[in-house]
Amino acid sequence: GITRGEEVAKGIVEAMSRVDLRAPIVIRLDGTNAEEGRQILADAGIPESKLISKPTMLEAARAAVAIANGSN
Repeated sequence: GITRGEEVAKGIVEAMSRVDLRAPIVIRLDGTNAEEGRQILADAGIPESKLISKPTMLEAARAAVAIANGSN
């Protein structure tokens, strides 16, 4: 099935409220209700140092590699 963007965003917000991350999460949110999902994430006020959202898979992959290499 198709996972809706707002459900993904709610899950991310919930998980981040429970876990102390040592590295940021990199996401690409697209598809059904992606705009609503992006708004939920924006409203949650999660700092970019913890959640990095990119518009394409390529940009998300590059960001993840940069973080892994220590150059975030």
